[in-house]
Amino acid sequence: MSLTPPSKRWHIIPIGKDEKIWLFLMLMMILMMGTLTVGWVFLGDQNPPEVYTHYDNVDDLRADFIAQNTALSYTAITLNNGKPGFAVPADGDVYMFAERWQWNAETDTEQVHGLQFKVGERYRLHLGSVDVLHGFQLIGGDFIVSLQIVPEYDYVLDFTPDDTGTFQIICNEYCGLGHQDMAGYLEVVA
Repeated sequence: MSLTPPSKRWHIIPIGKDEKIWLFLMLMMILMMGTLTVGWVFLGDQNPPEVYTHYDNVDDLRADFIAQNTALSYTAITLNNGKPGFAVPADGDVYMFAERWQWNAETDTEQVHGLQFKVGERYRLHLGSVDVLHGFQLIGGDFIVSLQIVPEYDYVLDFTPDDTGTFQIICNEYCGLGHQDMAGYLEVVA
């Protein structure tokens, strides 16, 4: 460390060749990372659902989800894993909300934690939270579905299942002491 200040013309001294190479490489890396970061938003196909509805409060969301499920009159079934569920008709809507510490599809008379869909049919899954921030993630397939479910919002997930099996729905956003037990099920049959 020098105890004397640099000369008054220190900024005129030319940069060495090795420093120019490193400077060029770092600028290229910055440009590449910036391009990938912005470009991946458009090319990555991982964007959240574009269809959503905002409710004034969580009580309205819960009441609307229960009313919609009741009006659609699903058939109550037992899934292959022994859990209660609803058989959702083809090209149908189903409403499922998260609350500490479970995923519920609920009508006026029944509350289930699983849904059954047919392979190759189109569905719209409405997801909402009635208390805190939750995460929706499907486990068990060759796909990645991961969404953040914010209270007072109805997110619409439009999908067509192409694999049969029973897939677990977990909460991947810490939501309290029972978070580790929060699970639901999505079963796809032929």
